[in-house]
Amino acid sequence: MRSRFLVADGNGHYTLKLGFQTQREVERNFASLESNALNARLKEGLYDLISNVVLFTDATSPQEQYHFRFGMETTSSFKKLDAHAQWQLRDLYVDYFFRRQDGFWMQKAMRKLPALKRATRMLVCGEDLGMVPSCVPEVMKQLGS
Repeated sequence: MRSRFLVADGNGHYTLKLGFQTQREVERNFASLESNALNARLKEGLYDLISNVVLFTDATSPQEQYHFRFGMETTSSFKKLDAHAQWQLRDLYVDYFFRRQDGFWMQKAMRKLPALKRATRMLVCGEDLGMVPSCVPEVMKQLGS
């Protein structure tokens, strides 16, 4: 069976055809098609395939570099991995998003937040919007916020 969207390599692997590799390309292609339930379902399915990644490549980098997808654990790609691979990826993910960023966040906060406090009489407060570096409570305590 021939697909409008996928190319098979003969080894059970598939890639998206040119013109359907990003959500913007999918949107552009479906914009000219009839608006009906089938096309809506196909478009959503392609969106799901495109976003179902654990790591993505950085197209702007001259070297092959990979970045974690935020929320990688929610993808079916991650869920299909064996427990050891999941553990390794989770550890790298936590290291990148939390451990490695913590010092950087603290350094920037200790430079910017005092200036912010001097510029206003408003109370500086922190709100947990999901990914909070572990140093935030200490920084807020040091700054008397």
